[in-house]
Amino acid sequence: MHLVLKRSAIKHHRLAATLLLMALMVYHSALADEEAPWRYNPPSRAEHLATLDPKYALCSAGEQQSPINIEHAVLADLPPLQVRYFRGPATVRHNGHTLEVRTDLKGELRLGNKVYEFEQLHFHTPSGEQIQGQIYPLSAHLVHRDKKGTLAVIAIQFKKGKENSSLAQL
Repeated sequence: MHLVLKRSAIKHHRLAATLLLMALMVYHSALADEEAPWRYNPPSRAEHLATLDPKYALCSAGEQQSPINIEHAVLADLPPLQVRYFRGPATVRHNGHTLEVRTDLKGELRLGNKVYEFEQLHFHTPSGEQIQGQIYPLSAHLVHRDKKGTLAVIAIQFKKGKENSSLAQL
């Protein structure tokens, strides 16, 4: 599900995500030992996962997994997203195809009366999502999970510009 937010809410969420990045990026990173079976560039792009290994067969069976193209916005009367993240130590790990940031200080995302606990932050380059056909050079996914295991992900698209000092630390 994709949410349409008011501009002020989007700015608030970008600020929250930037603060999270700033808090998390000052810590250490480590390279993973295993090689990822896929990558974002040819010949093993993510949309070809189903052909790489039988355990990825579902990747070609659905219609709502990444990469997706969000073509039309739908106005909706939704409760505002409320995010709360904490400063503290984190681990940055390269898992073979992305940087993944985890922390023991579990922040949260609230959407109405639903609460999702922060699990991890990871990046896609280029972005896994498109907006009206535009591919962004980088996206960050803030992954949250509720007590039933349902995921809620905040995706932030980045445009090229001056260097982001928080991202540069990675």
